[in-house]
Amino acid sequence: MRRLRDFQIVGLDASGADATCRVVAVDGGQAVLEPRAAAEVAGMDLPAPATLSFETGRHPILLAGTADAGPIPGTLRFWVTDDVGVRPVRLRPRLKADLAVRVTPVDAAGRRLGFAQDYATTDLSAGGIAVAGLAAAPGARLQVELAVPGLAAPVRCGARVVRRTPDGVTAVAFADLDPEVADTLDRLIFAVRQRVARQAFDLRDAA
Repeated sequence: MRRLRDFQIVGLDASGADATCRVVAVDGGQAVLEPRAAAEVAGMDLPAPATLSFETGRHPILLAGTADAGPIPGTLRFWVTDDVGVRPVRLRPRLKADLAVRVTPVDAAGRRLGFAQDYATTDLSAGGIAVAGLAAAPGARLQVELAVPGLAAPVRCGARVVRRTPDGVTAVAFADLDPEVADTLDRLIFAVRQRVARQAFDLRDAA
């Protein structure tokens, strides 16, 4: 769904019920949606075959797939498939976030190779972070520690450098993040993006 964008308005038709939604997050062939009104989806018997429609700058798009309850209350999930029994790979949404992160270089056994240094993230997901100013080669192993608002304890885990962009931002993938912490991060990020989608609806309705 390359033409689908974050917070874009779409139409969802499932179980004979139509709903106007905003995209909370999108990745590949799946999207998480925020309905404009809960009543619009009350008649949907989920999971169910569904169609997703939206407009591009050139023409309308119609996608056939499946709809089901979303990852947090109030949201829906849509994915492109012909089989209701096939579930999509977990969608890990990213959130722009300027958070302090402490990074320590380590070896394959987790032994420290140098001093810890403090940086700032540019975005965050349950799969990893992007770090501004970190000069490390792809494949380098790290130990990271960062405090995330909404989490009772700092996130501490091993990580691996994925790539470095020309503008000096390094993508880092978490290597051994506790699954419960990852799930909590997912819910927090979805909740923030859900609020943004709801605010966009409010602004549109007030215009």
